Amino acid sequence: WHAKQGLAHGRDGMGQVVSLHPASGPTRGGTVVTVTIAGGLLPPSDLLWCVFGGARSRATRIDTQRCTCLSPAFAAGSVAVEVSAHSLEASATIARAGPASFRYHAEEAVSHTTPTLIDSRQGGPIHVYGTFTEENDKRRCRFDVEAPPAVHKLPERFVSRTTKAYALNASTVACKAPPLSAFDVEDASVVRARVYVLENGVDPSRSSATLWYARAPRALTVHPSSGPRSGGSSVRITTDWNETEWAAARAAGALEDAVCDFGGTLVPASYASRDILECTAPSLEPKRALHTVEVSSAA
Repeated sequence: WHAKQGLAHGRDGMGQVVSLHPASGPTRGGTVVTVTIAGGLLPPSDLLWCVFGGARSRATRIDTQRCTCLSPAFAAGSVAVEVSAHSLEASATIARAGPASFRYHAEEAVSHTTPTLIDSRQGGPIHVYGTFTEENDKRRCRFDVEAPPAVHKLPERFVSRTTKAYALNASTVACKAPPLSAFDVEDASVVRARVYVLENGVDPSRSSATLWYARAPRALTVHPSSGPRSGGSSVRITTDWNETEWAAARAAGALEDAVCDFGGTLVPASYASRDILECTAPSLEPKRALHTVEVSSAA
């Protein structure tokens, strides 16, 4: 690069923008975009700008072919992206827009999840409800868990993990909540997580939903321990849930999602008290037994 009339000029010809990562973001702007060019050289950062549909944003050079910049606020839709150099005296386009464009999408919002409580030992599939744009292969769910002081090892207040997500329709996203061990807080009894949806895998939705992590209850005693194969027996199960876990499930509204699992057949259940679960035995083949009891979505 050399100076000419106050502006840096490349020794090679004008380049072209060949990729944007991510290639989409919310209309509020603020997405950190990595721009890659070919066929040209990027000037120093103090001269470098990205241009999104005519709106300029300061850029930082990574190397001669890549730079990062923040997407400016813009209306929903796709815009061309160029890279330019500007000084007080003049300006020049360094890389013209290529086949890649940046897509601005409407703000996404999250309202709630089902289930509202998940087994901390295993995690599991959840549905996140809200307002979402069309499906793309970059979408993820982000789970922010507030680490208890005894196990909090990082300066940040929250420990975050993301998983692949899929938009089932304009109001529902499906993803899997990781087990609590993924956050290094496995020794906590009950933990609350904030769930966000990341349309482009980077930028979180404006709002979040609360998901509770607690150990799923297990059956200690079953009465009666047998019944007719036609089913219909009223079954009372004593569980190993403690007061903290039961209170968290009640606060999360998860008690109404309780089920009994009879060898893979799920039936609705209700809590008579903290550690007493009641349900009706389904019709099963002989010698099938009760295996587990969970608080979860029957789906």
